[in-house]
Amino acid sequence: MHTAYIAEVKRNLGLPMYDAPNAVEELRQAVRVGTKPYVGSLDFLKDTFTGENIRQAVRVGVCNIYHVASHNFLHARNMAVLKDVYKSARFVIRMKNFYETGSYVSSMRELFNIAGNTDKKILEECNGFSTEYSEEVFNEKSQDIIEWASNLIKRMG
Repeated sequence: MHTAYIAEVKRNLGLPMYDAPNAVEELRQAVRVGTKPYVGSLDFLKDTFTGENIRQAVRVGVCNIYHVASHNFLHARNMAVLKDVYKSARFVIRMKNFYETGSYVSSMRELFNIAGNTDKKILEECNGFSTEYSEEVFNEKSQDIIEWASNLIKRMG
């Protein structure tokens, strides 16, 4: 995520990228593919993950969100990046739920229905997110995700 963010900022500023791959476009292509398997299944791997593996996935994900959201808030101030940070938070919330309950929820609608209030607020922001907000709203949304991430980092140790 961080590499994609840096690449996008450099391209937006017109800075030379040399032979660097377009990480943002690669990520967009990956998202279009989706997460449902076309051939075979990786479900058997689910049972091999320990609670510590899942906790570590949550921690790494939320630390990345905190880092990118903070950098974006302080320096780039890019609403499109903030939108992507919120989208990433959905997957961290999914893993957090898996860690806490042992049940993997693939549906975002179902995840929303069982999420706690703070997670639900983040998930609500993902729906209908616009890149046409005022500076004040940008600050508010940035502070919300940074605070959410900070609290989760503290909880995950």
